[in-house]
Amino acid sequence: MDVPMTDLEFQDRFRTEEDCMEAIRKLRWPRCFICPNCQHDDGYFLEERGLMQCVNCRHQASVTAGTIFHGTKIPLRNWFWMIYVVAHDKGGASSTRIAQQLGMYQKTVWHILHKIREAMGNRDGVITLAGLIELDEAEIGAEARKTGRQKIGKEGYAPQRHKGMRSRGLAPVYNAKKKTQTEVLVMVED
Repeated sequence: MDVPMTDLEFQDRFRTEEDCMEAIRKLRWPRCFICPNCQHDDGYFLEERGLMQCVNCRHQASVTAGTIFHGTKIPLRNWFWMIYVVAHDKGGASSTRIAQQLGMYQKTVWHILHKIREAMGNRDGVITLAGLIELDEAEIGAEARKTGRQKIGKEGYAPQRHKGMRSRGLAPVYNAKKKTQTEVLVMVED
């Protein structure tokens, strides 16, 4: 599946709930429906219930079953938008900002973002990078966002880098990225 790179591409790609459901269906069953009960490879879609039904054993399976979307009452368009923002926002996705954009409660968005981050973290455990890899360094902590005059201490000068990030309350994180846009964050202990 092609990943949309701009906001406009994203909005064109996922205009409706049906577009989002079709994207999940293609990811889950790339060639055809496979019954989770009997492994038979033929089924049909039940429009009135929104389920796939196996031709062989008549087992009904939801497209979202076993995913982070299972049982949600939040529109899939909102889920997809939050995933897109988390994946593309270098500064971190703010639940308050996203709640305002989507007209949702901040607490609801916060819980959804936690589910998304947990799913992304689980995915990173099974990825092995190979081939040409880019490596980038970042600092995470309260001091990391401060720039220019904010970094200047009481003595009137900026703290020196050689004092170590840990002494300033920062944790070094390295971002390894294979050329195919798969990113893995690695926390490095001193």
